Amino acid sequence: MVWDECAMRATGETYYELAERPLHTLSGGEQKKLSMEALLRGEADVLLLDEPDNFLDIPGKRWLEGELRRTNKTLLFVSHDRELLAATASRIVTVEAAARGRTGARSPRTTAPVRLATSASNVTWRCTSASASGWRRSSR
Repeated sequence: MVWDECAMRATGETYYELAERPLHTLSGGEQKKLSMEALLRGEADVLLLDEPDNFLDIPGKRWLEGELRRTNKTLLFVSHDRELLAATASRIVTVEAAARGRTGARSPRTTAPVRLATSASNVTWRCTSASASGWRRSSR
């Protein structure tokens, strides 16, 4: 059973042992690891994660980095943790406030703007990369 494996990996308890515990008795890190285990072992091919390292201590963050590197899933995640991004991301999109309220993006290989579908009028998207391909932050 996938849930039993997730429970054991996240908490060291079986699913049936864990099911008897009230949720508030799990630490924030245990809750995060349990949910990440379930997502990473689930059927979805693409995951959208918001701050996946929240509530994790340093060993938990290292665990997460390893799990994100090992998965074959496509991951889109939001993070302010530069170490997590450097250790796991192959492409990074930085969202920043734009001058004069323009919204757009520039391709890393050209200076031509790329229009993006967004409702925010003061956001610019820039493409960068944490991979070894040599891409750097694009200029406006």
